Amino acid sequence: MLRLAVYQYLDGGSMDCFEQWASQHWLPKARTFSGQRISEMLSKITHQDITSHLKLRNHRCVEHFNKVKTQAEELKKPGPRFRYLALDSTALSTYSVTISSAAYGYAKQNPELRQVNFTLGVDYLNGDVCYAYESEGSITDKSVYPHLMMDLHHNGYNLQDTVIVTDRGYQSIYNIQRLLDIEINYVCGVPLTEESVKQLFERYKSSLSNPAFLNGRLKVAARTSKELWKKATDSGPLHLSTSLHLYKYPELAAQQAISLHQKIEEVLEKKNSGEKLHSADWSRVRNYIVENNKNVWVKNIKGLEEFLTRAGCFAIRTNCIEDPFECLAVYKQRQIVETAFRQMKVLNGNNRLRCTERTYIGKLLLFVIAQSLRMRMLYTVKENEQRLDLDLPGDSLDKAMAILKGIMAIRPPSKAVWAGRPISKKARDILELLGINNKFPRNLKD
Repeated sequence: MLRLAVYQYLDGGSMDCFEQWASQHWLPKARTFSGQRISEMLSKITHQDITSHLKLRNHRCVEHFNKVKTQAEELKKPGPRFRYLALDSTALSTYSVTISSAAYGYAKQNPELRQVNFTLGVDYLNGDVCYAYESEGSITDKSVYPHLMMDLHHNGYNLQDTVIVTDRGYQSIYNIQRLLDIEINYVCGVPLTEESVKQLFERYKSSLSNPAFLNGRLKVAARTSKELWKKATDSGPLHLSTSLHLYKYPELAAQQAISLHQKIEEVLEKKNSGEKLHSADWSRVRNYIVENNKNVWVKNIKGLEEFLTRAGCFAIRTNCIEDPFECLAVYKQRQIVETAFRQMKVLNGNNRLRCTERTYIGKLLLFVIAQSLRMRMLYTVKENEQRLDLDLPGDSLDKAMAILKGIMAIRPPSKAVWAGRPISKKARDILELLGINNKFPRNLKD
């Protein structure tokens, strides 16, 4: 599987081509297989195999976190308080009609195709993919979230000192209650459509415009509101206090306000002159314009005031980080899982499941291993760049891989060994950034 994952990452082509590709690339102890044999191997992979593999990766992430924390304590330096695990899901579309989990859902691209929802969990500290969950394509993130938590809990994942970080697509009152019930730490984005959140932004709008609440480095003002929850226990209900952090970006608020006013004035001009409006323009401004008693369309001042209260705003719920700015910094780092999905779907060419019910579970495991390789390489490079005073060419892993393709070996017709060709300085630097010994043997056997 590891060799197939290397092929998937470097080439991303059909499994039918692996045999030809392997004959042109040196992989230690690699065996070549036909496309049919690979399909037979993939068909034997089960959900439990994926879970077992990722539990081992999660265990390695926990060990790494504990090692970093212990080293910081020994050096009497501030170390990480928590281990953060970012969760997010994406839709993998497919032409297959045999995959039972494929269904029409809410895909932004290719909505005409059935899809499988695929959730990844990525460790903040080393970028490792240590959790995955596959679900039917018609299920929303909010609905699948309790199943993710129970899956983590029932499969024995070590979540001690771990914080689950998710975007606002997963947030609901029910989901927060479930997290508190099973004692999981969380940082979760909150949709501004929630009525209680709207009321809090209205209550604290003066504070969020006050320089005393502004963080200049993050360019955001913040205010925290405490929320009271109940957790059922054998001895009766336990009262818990959690944090709802409210944020306002002054620059973003100004940009949004100016953009909306420009669109409103454009629409007002068209409405009052009888011109036809595009549906998207009307949908954007319909709450901010009204027709007066003279049949003239004007700005809806009350609607604009409500918009300005929430312009540039954001909210986060958490039960473990009381400092709003620390919490925001943690939340922003969840971009790591977005990076993982972009690399898996765009760069690794895994945006579509070209397989059937028989092999798609194996294909998902292959995607996860290939993605884990890429993320670990990316993190290793970032860790070594400053220490070695070297830069990744073009700050691109793809460009680095293209340069490494120049490392070749040839076999003279009269000999049974391959002779390595000289490696360029640029290629040696890339290998050093990747933590790979660049002193290859001069001769390689078949």
